[in-house]
Amino acid sequence: MIPTLSGATRLNVIVGDPVAQVRAPAGVTRAFAERGHDGILVPVQVSAADLPDFISVATRLENLDGIIVTIPHKFACYQACENATDRAHFLGAANLMRRRRADRKWHGDMVDGLGGEPIEIVHMEL
Repeated sequence: MIPTLSGATRLNVIVGDPVAQVRAPAGVTRAFAERGHDGILVPVQVSAADLPDFISVATRLENLDGIIVTIPHKFACYQACENATDRAHFLGAANLMRRRRADRKWHGDMVDGLGGEPIEIVHMEL
């Protein structure tokens, strides 16, 4: 079910190339709604050549809160982060990018392999 969208809806994207195989948008959007969060997750196919331009535009979008990163962009997206978790630093890769609330800069994390641990991306305080 598609939630009611408005000008206040917070946008999150999952970026990759290809991206048709991702199943996260429906589940994450549903989880947002269940938590009372006015947000959606939308798949966006971006080539490796276009990723720097995409990140540049994404950084300027005021209603874009986060980016889930899939193949082949995990290493390049880590480079776009102002700071990151120890996991991301260790691997030099990020599959989650979240805005820090204070300065709106990107914070990266790598959560591949943490499937059994709950990851809170809706109201993560940075």
